[in-house]
This record gives sequence, structure tokens and C-alpha cells, in this order.
Amino acid sequence: MKILLMKTVILATLCFVLMATAPTAIAAQNAETSTAQVGKVYPEKYWDAFDKEFSEGLAAVEKDAKAGFVDKYWRLVIPPVYDFVFPFNGGQALAKKDGQWFFINRSGKRVADFPYGEVIDANKDYSIVGIRANGKYSLVDKSGKLLKAFPYESASKQFDEGLWAMKSVGKWGFVNIADGTAVTPFRYDGFKIFSCGLCPVCEDGKWGFINKKGKLVIPLQYDKVFLFSPEKKCNLVEKNGESYYIDTTGRRIPNPYIEENKGSSDWTDADLEQLAETVQGTYLPGKTYPRSKWDKVESFSDGLAQVCVNDAWGYIDSSDRLVIAPVYQYSRPFSQGVAAVYQGGWKFIDKSGRVVGTTPYYVLRVEKDVAKVSDRARLSDDGKCGLVKNDGTVLALPVYDDVEFPHEGLFQARKGGKWGFVDLTGKVDIPFRYEASQYFKDGYAAVKENGKWGFVDRQGRIAVPLEYENAYFVEPGGRTAQVKKDGRWILVRLPAIY
Repeated sequence: MKILLMKTVILATLCFVLMATAPTAIAAQNAETSTAQVGKVYPEKYWDAFDKEFSEGLAAVEKDAKAGFVDKYWRLVIPPVYDFVFPFNGGQALAKKDGQWFFINRSGKRVADFPYGEVIDANKDYSIVGIRANGKYSLVDKSGKLLKAFPYESASKQFDEGLWAMKSVGKWGFVNIADGTAVTPFRYDGFKIFSCGLCPVCEDGKWGFINKKGKLVIPLQYDKVFLFSPEKKCNLVEKNGESYYIDTTGRRIPNPYIEENKGSSDWTDADLEQLAETVQGTYLPGKTYPRSKWDKVESFSDGLAQVCVNDAWGYIDSSDRLVIAPVYQYSRPFSQGVAAVYQGGWKFIDKSGRVVGTTPYYVLRVEKDVAKVSDRARLSDDGKCGLVKNDGTVLALPVYDDVEFPHEGLFQARKGGKWGFVDLTGKVDIPFRYEASQYFKDGYAAVKENGKWGFVDRQGRIAVPLEYENAYFVEPGGRTAQVKKDGRWILVRLPAIY
């Protein structure tokens, strides 16, 4: 009877605890961007992304794949709770949340629904909105009134210079969003985006440029093109195996970067950023591309493989489906759901392409959830090494000549030409005295001093004398090591660790 009473009391207590904690758990689960509060100042670096163009004093920002708005003083005005937002105009902005489109006011209040289809893009005052509904593309106004319906099979993801690229019978053309009329024939195999008033278009493997009126102003003659640089008003093109620069009239010009590159033939960061924008508009995630499309395909890691096209990197899955567009200057393989990529700085992305961390250091290599980094792009340039987690958290500042990845809470580090062992708080557990070392296994590591190998424990105490020509840990758990002496290999037992 006493036992039954005790069980009843325990069950009642558990129920009370669960009931008491449930609201908290639910609240935590439903809380959106709990770290960001309206009215507080959050500097630019706090946000994963932001729209550099302010509209009516507000700019869209993104945190954890959710969008909101800040003012010019980086005060949070509308919390990041939306899947997508457009800029403010007339005191209203178009937003999407939980699959629904609607208008919000400057306080974030939902003021009008927009149930007319998936929004593709809109002009500044929302008098023209491009939508996709029931597999068809149309232009409507902000009230949903139909302006123009299109019979075409596909469309680009945004308006560009008042034009909307659309596909008919496998070919691309451009329509004017003002009246829905076609400004070019449906003849192009591909296109990019407008820059300096010109858009690259491709037909039968040759690239040229159209203007905003749809007129072909630079003939289809190039094997490869990029976007025009707004600063230099130039474009790098390739024809018959030769690369050179042209101006906006198509006239060949000298390399405008030659001075700032000091005679180097390497592309500048501006070139690469321009390239990233180009390929992003050309290769779209979710589509399957044959391997022949890519200039290079690396081995698969964590289910994804790096692919390169026009010196820009992205990722495909095992079905050759593009998962992350090739927009990065450099990339590293995925490991445990995260990869390191470079575009204006090193960052860590997940398999959706979302940024999960950044680092000011150069990422050399990634193993599991740790990245080996350097304060220089090359260690040969007196660069120093350190370690960071794949969310950007620093494990070891880049102050060492070299480091290896952690094992059993310690990592090998070289300083002043000698190796030692450091824990993840930065404490040197084993001094820098060894000519070479191996990582810890089951509490022991092989080390070399004065040309001889032996083993030390985690406290740096000699477990096997340093008198061997070589040494390897053979059997973790069995405390067996293989050592070489007088040209012969023998087995030794390591002491038990209590």
C-alpha cells in the first residue's frame, strides 16, 4: 500500500512538473528571433544579410532565414519573422509568412491579404506584381486585378530593368511589364542579368548583349562573357580561346585592372564578385545539370560534391541536382552538414546555403566540425594557424606555426620549430619540445625528440622511453603500440590508465 501511494505521489509530481514546464517549452519553441527586440540597436554584423537600399527609411534584414526591417540607425523596427519581404512603399510592404502573402504597415501589422498566387516580383509602388498561380504566370495590381496573363512555360525569378524574362517552347525572351508586350523574340538559350544597361544573352552557344529595349546591340559572337563592371564600364569576354575586355559598345579595350594588379594576370576580387553574380543568374538550385556542364567536379562528402563553373563554386547532390548555386570564389567539402565557403570573406553555410557562422581568418581545411584556419592565405607567407568551430567560434587563435585537429580534448601545435599539445582553453598541457608528434589515442601520443620516438601520457609523462627509430599506436583499447629498433618492428604494451 505504501509503495502504491509512493508511486501515485511520484506520478502526480511528474505530471505537475510537466504541466509547469510545458508552457515554457512551448513558448521557447514558438519564439521567433527571441534575441532580437523591437527598438533595440543591432549593428550590421548581427544580421546574416540586409538590403543595402533603404526605402522610406527602412531596410530589410535577415536573421536565421527570417526577414524583418531596421531603420538607418540599425534599430529593429519590425522583427525578423517573415519568409520574404519586399521594400516599403506608401507605408506598406509585401510580406510572406507561413505560405501566405499580405501587406504589412510600418509597425508590422498585417493590413491587407494578397491571395492571388505566389509573388515573383513587384515594381516599386506595387502597381504591377508578377505572380505564378496554377502553373501560369500573370501580371496583377496590388488589389489582384489581372493586367496580363501569359501562356509561357517558365519565367525568371525577378523583374530586371522593367523587363521579365520568360520561356516559350524552350527558348527565352523578354516582355515589358508595363504593358506585357514582348520586346524580344523567344530565341535565346540563356541569359544573365542587366548591368550598365546591358544584359548578356546566348543563342547557339554564342553570347551577345541586348539593351533595355530588347535590341541586340553587341552581336552574338563570344564564347564566354561576364557582367559589365559598373565602375570600369567594361566586361571580360572570351572568343576563339582569347580573353580580353570590351566596353559597352563592344569595342575592345586594354585591361583596366592592369595597374591595380601591378602587372599580374590574376583576376581581382571585383572580377570574381562579378562572376559570382553572373553564374548565380545562370545556374539555379533545384535543377539537374549534366556533369559536362561543370568545369570541375570534386568527390562527394557528406552527400554533396563541389562543382566549379567559370571559376565559381557550388554544390550538387548525388542525383546531379544543383543544391547550392556556384557563386563562391573558394569552397571546402561539406562535413557534418556544414561547409566553408569564400565570397568577400570566409563563412560557414548549411546544406540550404544559409550562413551559420563567419570567421575573419582564411580556412585551410575542415575536419568534422572544426576548421583549420590561418591569418594568411598561404602559410609560406609567414602565416599563423589556429582552429575554429564550424559556427565561427574560435578554439585556438592563429598564433601557431602549425596545428592539427583536436583528439581527446588536445590538439598538436608547432611553435618555434617544436611540437607540443594544447587544450581547447588555450592551456599548454605538454610544452613545445618535440621534433614530431602524433595525436592522442586512449590517453597516449607518440612523440619524437633527439631523433628518437616514444610515448607520453596526457600529463606529458614518459610512458614508453624515447629510444625507438619509429613508433605507431596499433590497438586503441588494447594499449598496444608498434615500435622500431635496430631496423626491426616489435610490439610493446602501454601502462593502464586509472
